[in-house]
Amino acid sequence: MNRPGALPRPDGLSRRRLLVVAPAALAGLLAACRGRSDGAAAPPDRTDATRTTQAPTLSRAPTTTRPAPPVAAAVTPDGGGIGRDPFRLGVASGDPLPDSVILWTRLNCEPTAPDGGLGPLADRDVQVAWDVAEDTGFTRIVASGLATAAARDGHSLHVDVTGLPADRWFHYRFRLGRFTSRTGRTRTTPAADARPDRFVAAVAACQHFELGTYVAHRHLAAEGADLVIFLGDFIYEGPAGFADTRVRAHPTAEALDLESYRLRYAWYRRDEDLQAAQACAPWAVIWDDHEVANNYAGERPSEGEPSPAFAARRAAAYQAWWENQPVRLARPDGVHGIERELSWGRLARLVLLDGRSHRSPQACEGRVGTGCDGLEDEDRTMLGKAQEDWVDRRFAASVADGVTWTVLGNQTTLADLTFPLAVVPSTLFDQWDGYPAARRRLLTAARNRGVRNLVALTGDLHCSVAADLELGGDAVGSELVVSSISSPFAGNKGDLFELGLSVLDHVKLADTSRRGYVRAEFVADEARFVFRHVLDVRDPDSAIASTSSWRLTDGRHGLRKA
Repeated sequence: MNRPGALPRPDGLSRRRLLVVAPAALAGLLAACRGRSDGAAAPPDRTDATRTTQAPTLSRAPTTTRPAPPVAAAVTPDGGGIGRDPFRLGVASGDPLPDSVILWTRLNCEPTAPDGGLGPLADRDVQVAWDVAEDTGFTRIVASGLATAAARDGHSLHVDVTGLPADRWFHYRFRLGRFTSRTGRTRTTPAADARPDRFVAAVAACQHFELGTYVAHRHLAAEGADLVIFLGDFIYEGPAGFADTRVRAHPTAEALDLESYRLRYAWYRRDEDLQAAQACAPWAVIWDDHEVANNYAGERPSEGEPSPAFAARRAAAYQAWWENQPVRLARPDGVHGIERELSWGRLARLVLLDGRSHRSPQACEGRVGTGCDGLEDEDRTMLGKAQEDWVDRRFAASVADGVTWTVLGNQTTLADLTFPLAVVPSTLFDQWDGYPAARRRLLTAARNRGVRNLVALTGDLHCSVAADLELGGDAVGSELVVSSISSPFAGNKGDLFELGLSVLDHVKLADTSRRGYVRAEFVADEARFVFRHVLDVRDPDSAIASTSSWRLTDGRHGLRKA
């Protein structure tokens, strides 16, 4: 009999058979798990769906705003005679505070053109008007001004709108010449000492442009949320490919320099469903590996040694990421680090991690399925010493402030997914399984600080996982690994991976076949997590369904079926 909440095991594959599966299956299985997107078609979705219609510790972004009286919209700049819509990449907002939010857009008349189709404005800084209002008709404007879209920043804008009332929804727009952007919807967070009734987040990751539509984003936008948490792989940097399985194509060349990364973001951002999701609520965004290069670690590419060429590539990628995200971060200028904190009063605190920039190189030369000397070295780190100390302080602050839910926005799986296969441990060296000492330090810090409820929200794997976080056999928190917006679980080993995880008592769910996102709702005494999955990621009109629901009770560790 399966334990409550356990995965049913496929016919003919018992636990005993699992332990003697041929070792040759191991490498293929674990490469498939990481989701390198090798072009293999994703398995059919297995559901009958129904259609559904406290401040960051990093510095604020440099404010380019010239405030105007809030009683009237700022004068629209003439746009230098621009003849085409410059807002084709949409609008977004992010990193909200009780009195402030970042508004974002990037001027681009032609997403497929290297210069953005800006013509004579391509090398010039451009003044853009912005407005924030209480209504969609912008008859009750509460703030407006002019901001500079600098050529050196790819004509992107990060407008820090300050002086807003806490816990309120607003509408915003940008204007240039005769053109007005679409209207976005954003909000401020509750006051630092408030105890709001609830906090709803939509959690997503991994959106390969070629291998699926963004229909999941359309449903996410329609459902709405207080905050969208995006956990990385906003773009994929590789060359065009997947001729037999792709849904659509982007430029052939791999992104290697600033121009090509900017162009890749423009291709992704032209998608209307993504634009709708970005405009529906503020976002909190972190990067993963594909914003730079697959499986890179710190200053080291996945293959080879650190080099000036890779350092230049990474710097260009970080610049392009910053230009294309609504983040409360200063321009990278060669400096990396995206860790920061957002709070929803005393109900929830979101600690956003950078699990790529500071990590030690992967153990075992990135091989899969076998152990090696050095894996357990105590000095190996996922976050870097400075960030580990910062997270420990965030845990202490959550306890001191009486925060109910401490939530990690995390790139790679924190739970132990090592399972016995052919009497050899399977290890995903790119995940926290490849950094066991660092994981112990993180979970020990949470336990020692007395964190009330620890929840990790994670991307990267292209599959849905619900698991408890254990330390010495005791649960100290829980983790929800979101699937992906469109990126497939590569290869055909999904059933074997699910079976492997089914023998782990702390893993409650493993589903490799479906694409979508997680809807998380936090209230004072409970948190609930619903996996929302589309029926067919290749269908731009696909339906969506809630396929699995889990809950946590305040003060009681361990996920349970909802």
